[in-house]
Amino acid sequence: MRLVFAAAIALLALNVRAEVVCPDSLEVQQQAVTPSGDWTATYTDPPLRLTGVTVYDGPPSQNRKLKPRSTRSTEGELRIIWRLPESRRNFHLLCTYERTSANLVTVLPPGITVCTAVFDPRVSYGRGGQAVKRMVCN
Repeated sequence: MRLVFAAAIALLALNVRAEVVCPDSLEVQQQAVTPSGDWTATYTDPPLRLTGVTVYDGPPSQNRKLKPRSTRSTEGELRIIWRLPESRRNFHLLCTYERTSANLVTVLPPGITVCTAVFDPRVSYGRGGQAVKRMVCN
């Protein structure tokens, strides 16, 4: 009986799929170096919102951006889908945020086969970023 139970648990574990999501916002601690005593640094209120999603085949430093499989624009949404083919390298997810050069990067776990990002093209931020309504890799 224990063997049957263990086998059932193992089969359930195989059907569980990992899911990775960029955090909606990022808090950063920045320190400006002012050019002289006449200048004062000010800071905008956090949190900084998610404005971009990029999938890489390998570390982002190798600049192997994965091209989206499809891009669809509907009323009020821009949907981008990446299909992750077999690769010897690990896929990486890069999340970019408004008003900062700080990004978040994570290695996508094995078994992730697709990433989807939905943007709101009516809302844009500096550096060409758009509001991310939702995103998920699974």
